[in-house]
Amino acid sequence: MFKNIKSYQRYGILMLLISTLFCGDPIPVEEMGNARYEIMRAESVHAERYASEKYEASKTALLNAHDLITEKKLSEAKEKAVEAQALATEAYNTSVPLLAAETKDEAVKILGDAEKAYAEEFAKTEYENSIAALTEGDSKMGAQDFYNAYLSYETAREEATKAKNMAEAQASVLMKDIEAARAMLDEAIQYGANESSPDAINNAGNLLNSATEEVNSMLLKNAFKDLQSAKENIVQATDIAKGNWASKKKIEATGAVESAETELVNLKARLESDKALKSQLSKSEEAQNSLKNVEETLTAAQESLGKAGEYLDKKEYQESYANSEEAIRLATIVKDQIPQLLVVLTNVASSHAEAVTPPPAAATTEEEVAPVGEGWKKYTVRLIPERRDCLWRIAGYDYVYNNPRLWTTIYKANKSIIKNPDLIYPGQIFDIPPKGGDINSKPVKSGAAIPQMKDEKEVIDQESNTTNSIPDNN
Repeated sequence: MFKNIKSYQRYGILMLLISTLFCGDPIPVEEMGNARYEIMRAESVHAERYASEKYEASKTALLNAHDLITEKKLSEAKEKAVEAQALATEAYNTSVPLLAAETKDEAVKILGDAEKAYAEEFAKTEYENSIAALTEGDSKMGAQDFYNAYLSYETAREEATKAKNMAEAQASVLMKDIEAARAMLDEAIQYGANESSPDAINNAGNLLNSATEEVNSMLLKNAFKDLQSAKENIVQATDIAKGNWASKKKIEATGAVESAETELVNLKARLESDKALKSQLSKSEEAQNSLKNVEETLTAAQESLGKAGEYLDKKEYQESYANSEEAIRLATIVKDQIPQLLVVLTNVASSHAEAVTPPPAAATTEEEVAPVGEGWKKYTVRLIPERRDCLWRIAGYDYVYNNPRLWTTIYKANKSIIKNPDLIYPGQIFDIPPKGGDINSKPVKSGAAIPQMKDEKEVIDQESNTTNSIPDNN
């Protein structure tokens, strides 16, 4: 039979022509048209699948009616057309609720897959549209408006398909998030979280493994939830581990500072009780300045330790750890400076005693710096808490080399007193070779040292204007 509207229209024209040929005899054109219309409706709801017998019978009856017309058996043709219409209507009525129910089942299944892929998060609009269409279809099914229910369910199926596809497209993004969480887990372990929070770390690892498998199976909703749970475990474990990490470093720093404090107290007690040492101290400006440097360095260590405690209380663990490390570094300097001070006190005639702390002149240019025989100069390391002296910065001063990359020249010329180029101490006095000169031609006698700048602020202001941005080597 005819498969579309155009064929139906052609069929109607044919019926009109037949009617004309019979010179006004009662050809059952209306009945034939009604039968054809009902057959097309049955086709639209897949009656060939749900009510095949009645559907095929309706088509056969319509064909028989056509044959009877050609045989001029118009009354019988009319009866067959009416029969065809009735059969097609029964096929339609049988098929449409079945089609609606089947379409709903398909929509519900696809929507379930979309939900597993977390479409409610990744394709929210399409997901919600599908649910709304399903609800509307159910309402129409309840009213026995089966065809419109079918159309609503079809809309639900289409929207669910979109939602599922859009959600599953997020699988690669979710996998990257899982890898990022694994990096967080590794970092937590580096801080010792596997010791301080073993259950949380193990749980996080298991959850990440599950999330990976779920992504591969497109169970993105479960994967997303497992990933979030894993992150919560990691963050909690990391916080505890960093707290322990920073606390241990602060305990270490507290011990280092207390030890330095004890050594300085013992030194002062010795200076007070030992008349010879006390006399040497009163005579040696270098020793007095060295003692001052020791005290200032210890104060800086105590301040760093205090900051470490404040940051620890605020759970700013990185900052706490850094200040604890600085306190340890400064306390170590104090303990290294004390023996040097004793050497100065017991041997004021040594080369270090000759290189006294420079007077508070304001020289900042090479012309104002007095050379020390054969172009060599002297430099006393200063304590500048905001931007401490290091070989890199010293070489960069315009009255030294004006080139921080020449720090190795200073290091090579002073290897006897610089054990570690990354660790120099306030009060140390370095011989500065001439720029481009031979570091092995150090003069026998030492002369005037390079004058200090007026104050620390002037040093900081001067350095802030430099164009060199290479990191500090200290």
